[in-house]
Amino acid sequence: MNLKINLNELKNEKEINFLERLRFVEYWANYIKTHNDREWSGQQKSLIDAQFIMSARFYKKLAETPEGREKIKKLRELKL
Repeated sequence: MNLKINLNELKNEKEINFLERLRFVEYWANYIKTHNDREWSGQQKSLIDAQFIMSARFYKKLAETPEGREKIKKLRELKL
């Protein structure tokens, strides 16, 4: 397999990604300034809770196979 990478295209994609992230940070900063704490913190809680739920589902599914259980074991051995 011969993989050709256009470095200019990659650079452009990186720049677009950066600008999108920057716009979102500006949007979110404005949002928390213009909405009450309960509203935006409740939304953050929902997002974080959903991430924990998805993580638990992932590990549960991974643990269904011997290979998956071995991967989990190796992850737990890592010193992070």
